[in-house]
Amino acid sequence: SIVDRYMILHCGGFSTHVALEQVGNYHTSNIVPVLLISVANLLVVALTPHLSHDWESGRKEAVGKTMALGLKITALAMLAGGAAVLAFCPTLFRYAFENKYDNGLEVLPWTVTSCVWFSLLLVAQTYVWCAEKSNRAALPLTIGLVINVVLNLFLLPVFGLLGAVAATAVATLVALLGQLAVNRNLGMTVPWSVVAMAFAPAALTFGFQTALATVIVLGLIAVQRDWIFTHEERSQIAAEFARRAPWISKRFGLTAPGAIS
Repeated sequence: SIVDRYMILHCGGFSTHVALEQVGNYHTSNIVPVLLISVANLLVVALTPHLSHDWESGRKEAVGKTMALGLKITALAMLAGGAAVLAFCPTLFRYAFENKYDNGLEVLPWTVTSCVWFSLLLVAQTYVWCAEKSNRAALPLTIGLVINVVLNLFLLPVFGLLGAVAATAVATLVALLGQLAVNRNLGMTVPWSVVAMAFAPAALTFGFQTALATVIVLGLIAVQRDWIFTHEERSQIAAEFARRAPWISKRFGLTAPGAIS
C-alpha cells in the first residue's frame, strides 16, 4: 500500500493534482475490500492456537491437512465475499461518495482480488507460525514487493490507477504461491486443488456476474464432486453441517457419520 501510494505520486507521470486524486481513488477502492483481510485476520487468530497445539503434540501431518482444507474453504468463502463486495459497492460509491471517486469504482474488481489473495496469504502463513519458522514468511513477501515495484514501473505510466492495483494483485498472488511453496518445503502437503483454488479469485477481476457464476460452479463442484475437496474432507464438512445446520445437509445429501474433532 505504501509503495503504491508513493509510485502513484512520483512514478505515474501525473500532475500533482491528478496524482493526489488518484491516491484518493486508490484508498476509496480499498475501504470495503480491506474488511475481507480483517476477517482473514480473525480466522488466523482463531486457528493458530488449535493448530499450534496439534503441532506441539506431534500431529504435524494433521496440521498440514487442516491448513489445506482451511485454504480451500477460505478461498471459496472469500470469493463469495468478494462477489458480494462487487455487488454492494456501486451503490456505496453512488450515494455515500456521491460519484466523486469513479476511478476507484472502476478498479474495484482488481482491488477486491488483491485483498482476497492477501487474505489467503495470511492464512497460508499460519503454517510457518506453527512450525516456528516465522522467518520463512519474509521471502515470499520480499519477492511480492519487488514484483509490485517492477510491475508498477511498467503498468502505472500506461494504465494509470488500474496499472497500480493490477500490479499489486499480481504481486500478491505471486507472494501467495511463494508461501505455499515454502510451506511445502517445510512438510505441508499442498495438493493441486489448493493451488487451483488459489487462482480462483482471479474471476473477481471480470466483475460481479463472472464472480457469481464462478462461485456457483465451484460451490456445486465442491458439494457434488471430489475435485476440490477430497472424500475425507467432504465427509468432515458434511458432518459439521449435519451438526450445525441439519436442513442444509438434508437438502444436498451431505449426511456423514462422525464429527470434526
